Amino acid sequence: MYAGKDFSLAAPEEARDFTFDFFRDLSTGETLTSATWSCEVVSGTDGDAASHIFGAAAITDSEESGLADVCTTQRISGLVNGVKYRLTALAVTSNTQSLELYAHVVCKTRN
Repeated sequence: MYAGKDFSLAAPEEARDFTFDFFRDLSTGETLTSATWSCEVVSGTDGDAASHIFGAAAITDSEESGLADVCTTQRISGLVNGVKYRLTALAVTSNTQSLELYAHVVCKTRN
């Protein structure tokens, strides 16, 4: 499911954490137990989009809702200038649901 909002621009030299907040999709008391992320090219050219995912995804707390363990965060680095990517998180919950959110990020050199 589309997250409803794309990420802000990323620069090629950036290494930054991206976060999806699943709290609206969870039942009361339900939390995330694990998550995996993928990175794929929507437009432009990058022969190895998956290589931009660094380390394992983390389960984190929501700044918006204040709830614990309802977000997943992933470090992304080395995106290619001029490329639009789709970042997708597949999360498993304490109620054994599998939930997916995605959003786009465009890589552009900052002037």
